[in-house]
Amino acid sequence: MNVKTNLNVTDSKETNNLHGTYEFYANNENYENKARRSEDAQRSRYAGLFRDAKQSQRLLTSLAGVALLAFSLACGGSSNNSGGTNGGTNGGTNGGTNGGTTELTEVTDLAQANLTTTSVSLNWTNPTYDGFAGVYVAMAEGATPPANCNSRTAASAATEHTFSGLTASTMYSFRVCSYHTDTRISAGETLTATTAATGGNMQQMLRTSIAAGVSHTCAITKNGAAYCWGLNNFAQLGDGTSDDSSVPVAVLTSATDNIPLSGVTAISAGLFHSCAVAAGSAYPAQ
Repeated sequence: MNVKTNLNVTDSKETNNLHGTYEFYANNENYENKARRSEDAQRSRYAGLFRDAKQSQRLLTSLAGVALLAFSLACGGSSNNSGGTNGGTNGGTNGGTNGGTTELTEVTDLAQANLTTTSVSLNWTNPTYDGFAGVYVAMAEGATPPANCNSRTAASAATEHTFSGLTASTMYSFRVCSYHTDTRISAGETLTATTAATGGNMQQMLRTSIAAGVSHTCAITKNGAAYCWGLNNFAQLGDGTSDDSSVPVAVLTSATDNIPLSGVTAISAGLFHSCAVAAGSAYPAQ
C-alpha cells in the first residue's frame, strides 16, 4: 500500500504505458494464437477434405474395377454362351449337317433313256454329298408317282435302271431317291412314262379315233394316251426325237419334259405335223 501511495504522477504514467504495452503484446499474442488456431483448423479441414478425396478416389477406383469385372464377366459369359449356343447350333446343326447328318441332295437329269412295249429305262446323274450310298427307285402304274421310296422297286449305285415285264401302252410313274450310308432317304425326283404299243394289239387299244398323215399315223389308246408311228423327219411323231419308228411311240407333252401326253380326246395327223386335244388344251406335236 505504501508503494502505491508513494507513486508520483510520473510513475503513474509510466505504469500506464507499461500496462498499455503489456495489453498490446497480450492482445497481439492472443491474435497470433487465434491465427495459429485458425490456420490449424484450416489445415485440419483441408487434410480432412484431402482424406475424403483420397477415399472417394479409392472408392471410384474400386467401383471402376467392379464395373470392369462385371463387363468382362458379361462379355465372357456372352461369348461363352454364344460359343455354347453357336457351338451347339453350329456344332449340332452344322456339325450335324456337315458331319454325321449331311444334307441329302437329289439325283439330277432324270430322263427316260429307252422305252419298249414291255420295258422302260431311266438314267440320271448321282449326287456327290458325303455318305452317298446309292439310289432307290420306286414305280407305280398310272400317272401318280409313289409318295416316297420306302417301298422301292430297285436299288442301284449306278446311273441307270431298266424296268422290264411291263404292259404295253401303259403309263407308269417313277420316283428316284438318293440314300445315305446312315439309311436316310431323300424325297426323290419323279418321272412318268408310257410303254410303247404293239401293232398286234393297237386295234384293241384304240379308243375312238385314228388319224393318218402323208407319211405317219397317230392313234388314241383306251387309257387316253396318244401314239404315233412312221416317218419323223420333222418330229411329227411327237416323241421328242426326229427318228423314224415302225412301231407306235408315245406322244409327249413337249420335246424336253419326257412326260407322255394323257387325257387325249382327239388327234389329227397332217403333212409334216400332228395335233392333239388333251384335257381341253391343244398340243402340237411339233
